[in-house]
Amino acid sequence: MLSGVNDSTDEAVAVRDLIAGIPSRVNLIPWNPFPGAPFQPSSRGSILAYQSVLKRAGIMTTIRESRGQDIGAACGLLAGRREAAGG
Repeated sequence: MLSGVNDSTDEAVAVRDLIAGIPSRVNLIPWNPFPGAPFQPSSRGSILAYQSVLKRAGIMTTIRESRGQDIGAACGLLAGRREAAGG
């Protein structure tokens, strides 16, 4: 989830309406920031508000927790890191 991009309750309502009647589980995955990225992760409050919209509609949701971010290994970040030549 990207702060200010796709984490509003209006976005949650759109997802709710899109999957209405379809057995679903929605994983809410906060963005894993890295140096130079133009995005920031959604706040915990925004994620919980988004989840609340879906849960009130009976849609199962899971908030995915990031692990490994402190060493640059969250969600493939480590794979994207490049060392400088000769480094």
